[in-house]
Amino acid sequence: MDAVETKPQISNIPETKIQPVEIEILPVVYDIIRSVEKDPIDNTAKQKESAECSQKVLELQRSLDAARSTIRKLHGIEYSKEEQLRRLESLRKQLALKQQLIKKYKNRLKEKSLTARTMVLQLILRYLANNEQLIQRLADSYPLRRAAQMMLSAYYRSRSIAEQQNLIGMSPERLQQALRSFKSNVQKEIENAKNDLSKKK
Repeated sequence: MDAVETKPQISNIPETKIQPVEIEILPVVYDIIRSVEKDPIDNTAKQKESAECSQKVLELQRSLDAARSTIRKLHGIEYSKEEQLRRLESLRKQLALKQQLIKKYKNRLKEKSLTARTMVLQLILRYLANNEQLIQRLADSYPLRRAAQMMLSAYYRSRSIAEQQNLIGMSPERLQQALRSFKSNVQKEIENAKNDLSKKK
């Protein structure tokens, strides 16, 4: 029975955007301190300063209440230190898993690209081998004939080596290395054909 490939599930953690809140408490604290330090002479001034100081204290209290309310709205503030560390570790694992999936899909794309190029190369070589008109033209030109012979020889030699070494299911890196080796063999055979031609002249 074929094994069914299961994809790991990645839970989505909602992103909470916190709007910046400006809470100015230092100016209010400064005014309260100045009011306390003042020592008015008459009772009217004392009452006025006392009323202003009380108003400043109420204003400070409202600012602190607003700050507490904002802090309570922060995502994760209700969790303990241990719970926050646990969630952080979970996020790290999810990030590592996503990176592995991205790498896996990139490797698949590379493998498909290399397979497509290999198929195109095989089609071209088969066309060269089965086209009688082209073969006749090559037969009239020794350099082209020699290069075609060497190319076909290099192709079948590389194919034989691939079958012997069981390279059918090889990794994309090894397949790319094999293609580079095949390309190098073809270039060498072409150079040999050029040298043979120059010697005959």
